[in-house]
Amino acid sequence: MQSRLAPLLTEGYPSIRIRWHAIITVMKAQLLLVRRRVLTLVVLALLGGGFLLATGFHLVLYVFATLPVSAQACPTASTSAQQVSQAPPCVSETPQQQAEQKLLRQEVLREQKTTLTFPMSLSLGGDTLLSLGVLLLCIFVAIFVGSDYQAGTQHLVFLRGVPLTRLVCAQSVMLLLILVIVSAALLMAGALLGCVIGPLLGGKLSPLSLQGWGELALYWLGICVSLWLYALLSVLFTTLGRSIGAGIAGSIGYLFIQGLLLPPLTSMLSALPDSGFTALLRHLPALFLGPACHTLLEALASRPLPLVASAVPSSASTALAGAVLLCYGLISGGVSLLLVHKRDVAL
Repeated sequence: MQSRLAPLLTEGYPSIRIRWHAIITVMKAQLLLVRRRVLTLVVLALLGGGFLLATGFHLVLYVFATLPVSAQACPTASTSAQQVSQAPPCVSETPQQQAEQKLLRQEVLREQKTTLTFPMSLSLGGDTLLSLGVLLLCIFVAIFVGSDYQAGTQHLVFLRGVPLTRLVCAQSVMLLLILVIVSAALLMAGALLGCVIGPLLGGKLSPLSLQGWGELALYWLGICVSLWLYALLSVLFTTLGRSIGAGIAGSIGYLFIQGLLLPPLTSMLSALPDSGFTALLRHLPALFLGPACHTLLEALASRPLPLVASAVPSSASTALAGAVLLCYGLISGGVSLLLVHKRDVAL
């Protein structure tokens, strides 16, 4: 890789051309490393397994909703006292309760059938990417970037005359490219599943309009952006600590804090009396990466298909989420580039 970069530094090309050509060359080398690593296969296998588990969960719910309910008959007057004492407690449902239970089962059947039928089946792949995929991505990025520090790759690249900022840029672009490919593959798996399993369960495949196809493209774009921001955050923690452990601890710790603090914080803020200051405080959860990504997906993929939510968020919430995501991207990427730039002379 370094021998291919050396001529670029002496041939006298314009600086912008040298920079992008070097980034592309380094990115190709990084992609080759990703393809050859066992870690890549492990992460992809776990991601595929999570997708299959999510699909199986919805299938189990559908099967349970179709099973007949056996009502426990109450003992009659001719039943002996010994049989009554040995029988389990009798619970007699009123006709209204039976009707409500029937409606509930029908609602569960309808929801699961809709979820397992195209185009709503794409949400199975999207939800897997945004839950298990985020966790696996943070670990993968921390190991991939952190191994460069442990193996001395950055030191070797620096000695060859290539600025480390180009290596970080190449890794960031490479991660985005990988996320685009993997997310597209999992969404296509969800679409294929919906076209096969959905009709078998009685679901009807609805043709999509041009607006519907546009929403699917925006849904894919929103997932890629969300995952890439988590990847940049993991790159930042790994660069700060110069190790795999720092990257994993920082990114997973952020996910843990986000999942631990958000539910009680949201409940506490919703219980406060209404006022101007309270309304401002209620925007605090939106400053986390998870809610901001969810709001972005709600804005992109809620009409005409409710892939994320049934209602489009307000323009103010969407603008706040966009600003938060932009800040996360600029801070994560900018600080990482600044750190490796300062370390060029001290490496």
